[in-house]
Amino acid sequence: MEGVREAVERGLAIRGVRESAVVGCSIGAYHALGMALAGEFRVSRLALLGPIAGADPEVKEAFAGYARALAGGVDLVEPFLGLALPATWAEAHPAETATLRARAAEAPRATLAAECDAIGRLADLRPRLREVRVPALVRVGDADRNTPPAWGEAMARAMPGAVLQVVSGVGHLPLVQDAEATSAALERFLS
Repeated sequence: MEGVREAVERGLAIRGVRESAVVGCSIGAYHALGMALAGEFRVSRLALLGPIAGADPEVKEAFAGYARALAGGVDLVEPFLGLALPATWAEAHPAETATLRARAAEAPRATLAAECDAIGRLADLRPRLREVRVPALVRVGDADRNTPPAWGEAMARAMPGAVLQVVSGVGHLPLVQDAEATSAALERFLS
């Protein structure tokens, strides 16, 4: 996890990109925020969807528990989907839910365990949110159980000038569950 930001920045530098708007969803929002705070790459705008900036001890322990369960062979696809998708959305969108279930099942358990373990050890960026000096959009679903809306709300309050959008009936996957409106919100914000 710690090397993700550096790898993205290296990849952009190789391509001659020195400045860009950055969009991140979930743990990707953590990395996007890290890019804005590191100052090694010029982030012109920051869009954070279902973001996480740090975790309290009980959340870190939950992720450590997920890692142990996955490493022990427990299948967590259904519990993870249950956290990511509001039940009403999943029932109304069976084909999309089946696709998400299949994609989640394809991920190697060892990879998921390592990711959960790493999330449990992330540095807490919340004390540095006031340092973000670029326009920021924080878009959260009011039914997100992975990164609860209160987390996004606190992030938006802490970042000077950040705009908060809370989307009704959406869980952790706004780019799937609210694709059209989320894409439109991103286009407006980034233009």
